[in-house]
Amino acid sequence: MRILHWIFLFLTVTVSYGQDILTIGEVFDFSIGDEFHYRVEGNLTYPNAERVTVIDKFFSSKNDTVFYKLAYDNYSTRSNWPPNYDLEYIFTKDTVVKEYSDLDSSILFFNPYHRYDSLVADTINGYGYRYDTIIGYKLCNTKITGYYLETGLIDFEPNEETFIYGKGLGLIYHDYVFGGHPSSSEPTVLFYFNKDNNTCGTPDMTTSIHGLDSKSSFQIYPNPVENDVYISFNNNIFYPYTLLIYSSNGLLIDSRVIDMRNYSFDLFSINKGVYFFKFQTEHEITTMKIIKE
Repeated sequence: MRILHWIFLFLTVTVSYGQDILTIGEVFDFSIGDEFHYRVEGNLTYPNAERVTVIDKFFSSKNDTVFYKLAYDNYSTRSNWPPNYDLEYIFTKDTVVKEYSDLDSSILFFNPYHRYDSLVADTINGYGYRYDTIIGYKLCNTKITGYYLETGLIDFEPNEETFIYGKGLGLIYHDYVFGGHPSSSEPTVLFYFNKDNNTCGTPDMTTSIHGLDSKSSFQIYPNPVENDVYISFNNNIFYPYTLLIYSSNGLLIDSRVIDMRNYSFDLFSINKGVYFFKFQTEHEITTMKIIKE
């Protein structure tokens, strides 16, 4: 089944469980201080991250609803095309309160639009809902459950939607494919969590990266590059600067202080892909997108 391929892309699958399904209360059982990092993945998706920290937790008077106060520290990016080919980072922060009720109900019925008595719903003239359940997997020793759903005209290019949940992790994977076309897939994936001081994955630490404007003092070439890349500082007054190199998912992979106007180094040891060179002086912060071929 195609969904198993997606699971292997972001989960470490180890020991299987029995056929029990998680409840809403088990899925959304967070603790104060828990931290979760998500990103949207896709062929045309630029670096991004949604970083969530639980800062408060309380229940309703009847203990049938749980409330969480969540702090968001997110960023997204967009490309500014010629003449600079740079990437602009947009940072946002927010605090919200989310609530979860029906805590003893199956997580498969969490979405009110998907509440059916059977995981295989009836169809009328080929139009309706069709389910397939995902259970019995682990993510860093955490129980996983969820479902794959086809909607619309399910006998011909149906819409495909996937919901996967983790015990105490919430929704860890969601994807929507329109009309069966893979090009429309841009899944949201949990790639790191710190829960009850137990960590899984690599956190996104991207902060304060800003875009390049036409007044930048820096020039970098060639781009795309195979091995040697050259950097030129074009301002009349030279300032030593720091160069930070980030991978396409925002992770810092190299840093160095440069005290010369013209500088070059070999990218032979770096894998092919998209990278972001951040130049920082006392007066300027610039980021440029580099393609390693």
